[in-house]
Amino acid sequence: MNIKTMAENLEMESGEFMDLLGFFVKKSASDLERLESAVKSGDIREVVEASHSIKGAAGNLGFMNIYEIAKEIEANGRENNLDCEAAVRKLREAFDVVGYTIKQWDCEVRG
Repeated sequence: MNIKTMAENLEMESGEFMDLLGFFVKKSASDLERLESAVKSGDIREVVEASHSIKGAAGNLGFMNIYEIAKEIEANGRENNLDCEAAVRKLREAFDVVGYTIKQWDCEVRG
């Protein structure tokens, strides 16, 4: 994941993109918690809504791996299939990579 390239794809400066990325991570962390809770409780509507929110935000920013995982979870939810714990784990791991990348980029910029 290259922050500079992703920012350029959205015609943004790296710093602006990082601000947007920080908001994305914060909002998506909340959505991910909602998703995990909904899967555990069997709340299909909440699974669909949370995964849809994650999918949209990820797609807009170019995080296609996260987008595809959330899309799969949403589609399963719409089919009343909550057998998606493995996909939710993959989604959590993908967000961990984004968080790590943000920290690495911040360290490089700040020196």
